Amino acid sequence: MRNVLTSWPLQICIVVCFCFAFGASSEQFTKEQVAENKTNEIFDSFMSPFCPGRLLRDCPSSQASELKRKIESQFKAGVTEEVVINDLVTTYGNEVRAAPLPKDFGLVGWLAPFAFLLGGLLTFAIWLRYKKNTALSDDNTIINEARSISGDGISGNSAKENVSAAHSDELSPDLRRQIEKELRES
Repeated sequence: MRNVLTSWPLQICIVVCFCFAFGASSEQFTKEQVAENKTNEIFDSFMSPFCPGRLLRDCPSSQASELKRKIESQFKAGVTEEVVINDLVTTYGNEVRAAPLPKDFGLVGWLAPFAFLLGGLLTFAIWLRYKKNTALSDDNTIINEARSISGDGISGNSAKENVSAAHSDELSPDLRRQIEKELRES
């Protein structure tokens, strides 16, 4: 029994020390990981001033590598993201941003795609309505012509069925015989 009691406090001490040791290193790991994530965000959201048309992440030049190291060291030193961004914009100009800010003229860049999409959808809706109205008026004209030819011998429903079938490329043999029969009778 004595052996169990002496090992029990020892086990608690080991567990507590273990928790403190991993707690401190995990906090440090988290700070490093946050700095790395912020660095990657900057690399992905800013254009390289040394390689036209490329993100900072994709630029292979030595000046870009130097700038990447500088940004990474700033984040590891605890500099905030706003300070790093302001430093980049102050040094290289607002053109270094991969996307324009949604204010002033940059707002046009953000709103134009939505305006074009809305305009296209509106145009498509108007076109569909026009096509639907012209198709209905064509059907009504054909129905009226069929009634006048047959002397109102065709009921409205069968005339609509005949007209829509007559507009299709393929007629069933039964429908073709019925149309020919009605035409001969009139």
